[in-house]
Amino acid sequence: MTSFRFVLAILALAALLGCGLVVSKTPLISPADTVGAVVPREGWWVRVDDTCRFDARKPVWRWPGCVDSALVRPDTASGFTVVQGFNVERRAWESYPFLMTPGDPQLIQYEDARDGWSVYYYYGLKPVARDGASRMTEALVWLALCNPAGDDAGDEAKDRELPPGLSLNGDTGDCIAADAATVRKAVEASQRTDSQRLRWVRDLRPDDFARSARLK
Repeated sequence: MTSFRFVLAILALAALLGCGLVVSKTPLISPADTVGAVVPREGWWVRVDDTCRFDARKPVWRWPGCVDSALVRPDTASGFTVVQGFNVERRAWESYPFLMTPGDPQLIQYEDARDGWSVYYYYGLKPVARDGASRMTEALVWLALCNPAGDDAGDEAKDRELPPGLSLNGDTGDCIAADAATVRKAVEASQRTDSQRLRWVRDLRPDDFARSARLK
């Protein structure tokens, strides 16, 4: 199982493309804003990849390395992250709180907390399939970008002024959103045809982890 942070896995792609991400230093979405959202079904979710074939019935620790997976609970997504230290590679179990709002598209706010500080990332989501209990079982997800038009139009366009409500973070190249309304506008402008497709595959089982795995 490769390192995967549910939606956060596509941050690496954004970095390669040089895309500025919409972030905030404090949460712009609260639990009260989540009422009415289509919630994901609890259990194992994977990034859909037709080149990666695996048997989801097997314990997760026996899934091949090509599988990008995350254990999704009502307000937390968890997964293994490969950590390098002293020339030794180990796998760390990490969890990331998220909140999801209703709407078309829905908004996702993910918290990445490290060493006493937090940053919040934002994504758009469109449910693709639901189960009999109306829980989401498949979805399209994409990042909220600072200047989607500029990212596609070349260096000259990237230098254009940011949309209202966004301010540049000179340290990271990302942009800070002033409020949730600004986030929604950025999400709506950022939807692309290459959105990530995520799918629920099954519930959690006691045999899903090797004995050495420690879950938080």
